[in-house]
Amino acid sequence: MATPTLKALLSPKGGAAAAVASLVEAMGCTLGIEDASGKPLQGPAAGPARVPITVEDVTLGWATGPPAPAAALASLLTHLAAKESERRALGAEVLHLYREVHLIGRLSEELAAVLDLSAVGESALAQATTLIPASHGGILAMDEPGGPLRSVACFGDPCGGLAPPLEPSSRLVASIVERGIAEIVNDYPGDPRAAESELALRSLMCAPLRAKQRTVGVITLADTAGAPYTSAHLKLLNTIAMQTAAAVENAMASQQLVKREGERQALKLYLPPQVADLILASGGASLLRGELQPITVLYADIRGFTPMSERMEARDIVHMLNEFFTSMSAVIFQYNGTLDKFIGDCIMALFGAPVPSGTAANDALRAAIGMQREMECLNSSRMRRNHPPFRIGIGLHCGPAVVGNIGSADRLQYTAIGDTVNVAARLVAKAKASQIIVSEDLRAAIPDFPGFEPLGEVELKGRVSRMNIYSAGWAASPQ
Repeated sequence: MATPTLKALLSPKGGAAAAVASLVEAMGCTLGIEDASGKPLQGPAAGPARVPITVEDVTLGWATGPPAPAAALASLLTHLAAKESERRALGAEVLHLYREVHLIGRLSEELAAVLDLSAVGESALAQATTLIPASHGGILAMDEPGGPLRSVACFGDPCGGLAPPLEPSSRLVASIVERGIAEIVNDYPGDPRAAESELALRSLMCAPLRAKQRTVGVITLADTAGAPYTSAHLKLLNTIAMQTAAAVENAMASQQLVKREGERQALKLYLPPQVADLILASGGASLLRGELQPITVLYADIRGFTPMSERMEARDIVHMLNEFFTSMSAVIFQYNGTLDKFIGDCIMALFGAPVPSGTAANDALRAAIGMQREMECLNSSRMRRNHPPFRIGIGLHCGPAVVGNIGSADRLQYTAIGDTVNVAARLVAKAKASQIIVSEDLRAAIPDFPGFEPLGEVELKGRVSRMNIYSAGWAASPQ
C-alpha cells in the first residue's frame, strides 16, 4: 500500500490540517505531532504521553501531549492516513488496469502489422514481460497447421536468444498442447515433467496458442528467482496468448503462400484466415484484386455499450468483448461468412466474398439469426457467473460493392467499400436490442422467409431517397 507521510498529510493539500486544528481546539490543551524520526511537525517537541500513529504496521510518527487527547489525535491521524493510503492504492490499481488494456491494445496493433513468425513471437514476449515478471521466456509455434513445434522467439540466460526455457520435446509442453489449457507450476524442479536441463527454472507459466479450436504453439514465462505466479498473471498471459495465436495463424498462412507462390511481398499484407485459405487453394493472389461484385454485408453492434462499460472494470470489458467476438465469429464462419473487421464493439462480416455465392443473402440472414440465438446462450452463461447480460442489434443489406485488397502500397486490407456497406452500417444503428433489421433489397432476395415485418420507410444518412426496412423475426425462425 502507498502509505503517505505525516508531513504530506498535514500540508495544505493533504486534507488533514483542518481536522487536526479542530480537534486540538476542542481538546483545549497543548498537543504535538512528530514524524517517524521524532522531528516535531506541529506543536511542542514533547509531552506527558507519546502515542504512535501506525498504518499497515508502519509507524508514521507520534502524537504528544496529555494521554487521552494524544490518543484521540493519534486515532484521527491514523484514520486519515489509512484513508489516504486506500485512495492511493485504488488510484494505482486503476492506473495498472489502464496500462494493461493499453499495452494489450498496442500488442494487437503490432501483431496485425507483421506476418513473420519470429517478429510475432518477439512482439508478444516484449509486451508480456512489460506486464508480467520473468527472467526467461519463449514461444514455440508451428510453421504449418499440424506441423512440429519450433522455437520462434525467446530471451534469458542460458537461452542466449537460441533456445526457449522449454524445448519442443518438453513433457510439460506436450501436456499443454494435448489439453489446450494453460498452467502455473510454482515449484518446477519438483514437477515430474521437468527435465534435467530445466531445473534452474523455479516458477513457470505455460499457455497454449489456440486458434480455430486447435493449438498452434505455446508461450512460456519463467522466473529463476522463485517468485510465485498468480491466477491474475495467468489470466493476462492467456489474453496475450489468444492474440498471439491469431497472429501466428495468419503468419502460418502467409508462409504457406510464400512457399507455394514465391510472392514474398505478401508478407506485408494482413490476410484474414479464410482469405489466406482461398489463395492457397486457388494458386494465386489475383482473386483478391478489387472487383465489383454482389455481396451481403452484416453489421452487429452491442446496444448501450458505452454506459455499460462506464460501470465495468477494464478487465471485465476486455473479457466481455473477447467472449462476444469469439462467439459471434464462430457463427459467421458457420454460415460461410468472411469476418471483415472488429470496430470497437461492432463486427462487420461479408457474405458472397471473396467467392461469389447465390445464397449469400440467405446465409447472412441465417448467420444473423444464429448470432442472436448464440447471444441468448452467452447471456445465460454470463448470468450464471454473475456477469451482466448484454444485447446486440444487427443490420443487413445486399447489393454491389468493390471487394478485394484495398489500401496503400505497403499496407493492404481485404475489405469491401461502397453504398452497400454504408447502408448496412446505417441499418445497424437503427436496430434495437435483440433486433435484426434488413433492407428492402435483402427482403426481396429471400421471398420465402416468413418472419419479415415491415417497419415503414426511413431516411438514411447519405441517401436521397427513403428506404423500406423490415425486422426479421428470429425467435421461432428455422435455421
